[in-house]
Amino acid sequence: MTARGGQRFPYAFVVEHHKSGALHVHMAVPFFFKHAQLWSSWGHGLVWISDKRKRGECGHVGAVRAAAYLAHYTKKEFEDSPYGRRRYEVARGFGVLRYQVRRRDLDDGQRYAEAVFLATPEYVWNSRDCDEWHGPGVRVLFFGASARDG
Repeated sequence: MTARGGQRFPYAFVVEHHKSGALHVHMAVPFFFKHAQLWSSWGHGLVWISDKRKRGECGHVGAVRAAAYLAHYTKKEFEDSPYGRRRYEVARGFGVLRYQVRRRDLDDGQRYAEAVFLATPEYVWNSRDCDEWHGPGVRVLFFGASARDG
């Protein structure tokens, strides 16, 4: 896309059937498009842009809101469609590099992370095993590339 200088970027989108029969595409990207720029790039009808952050909020807050927004549309019925039941897509090649989980119990946190990545960690660093550690308990899990790409 020329609007981004030909550079690849992460995205996620969900297709929704409108009551009128038209298709709506809800998309999240990690930057802001100018309306005119998106209008000329899209070329398939109306476009609307909204930043999910409020003034002064960081990008992480906007990303969480955008994810919740897209998740709302992934759960809607889409049974009678030539697109099948899966009507969302994400950019390939932008795997998770870091994922932070906060739980009250380290074992519960590890179980949660293993469920998210559908894998067991390749390496675990535990603050309990470090005599020099004087802070609260921490466990760092290292998952392989196959867990990130899945």
